[in-house]
Parts: sequence; structure tokens; C-alpha cells
Amino acid sequence: MHAAGGFGARHEVTAPRAGRFVLTARVATLHQGQAFLLAANDSGQPVEAKVPLTTGLWQQSSPVKVSLVAGRNVLHYEVPSGTRGITINGFTLEPAEWPASPHPLVSPNRFPRRRVRR
Repeated sequence: MHAAGGFGARHEVTAPRAGRFVLTARVATLHQGQAFLLAANDSGQPVEAKVPLTTGLWQQSSPVKVSLVAGRNVLHYEVPSGTRGITINGFTLEPAEWPASPHPLVSPNRFPRRRVRR
């Protein structure tokens, strides 16, 4: 889905348990300084997920933490006015350890390379 400033949408998700979850989006943009806002259910103040300059290639947005209830949840996301364009190809929700893990979140394409013995 391609979205520019002022776009908003809702997406229903089912959480297996209540708690904090980390959300990332698979995104692409040709513009610097882009972001989208996300709120779970009617949580009030949305959190901002920053979108990296991807030069049109797919990358992950910055991770954001959201609180979900067990069962049905509604994610509200919007692209703020003034945003020039973001393409979103999907979301990933993963349980977050709370308190936070001492290990930083890394995207799958940034794992250290290991030598393979033949």
C-alpha cells in the first residue's frame, strides 16, 4: 500500500495474550525523514515509527512497542500531513520481553556473518 500525508487505516490483529509487543513494518520510500504514527485500540497518544531512506528498496521501519489485550485488537496507523510518500508491504508483531532485553533489536538482514566450514 502506498500512502502520503493524511492517509489513515485500521488493521485488526489477534494477540494470543495481553502484553507489550514490538511492531515493525516492511517499508520503502524515496524521501528522507518519513514516518508513520501507530496506536493500538484506543490508547490515545500514537507512537511514531521512523522510516529509513530506502531508495525504493524494502527495509524495516524502526521498532515501536505497543500494548495489546488478549484477543482482538485494532491497530490504527496514519501517515502525518507533510509526509511525501511511504509504501508499506506488511507488519510484523513480536512479543517484547518486559523489562526490555539487554540485547538490542536487530533486523534479520543485520545478523553477524559467520564463516561456514566446508
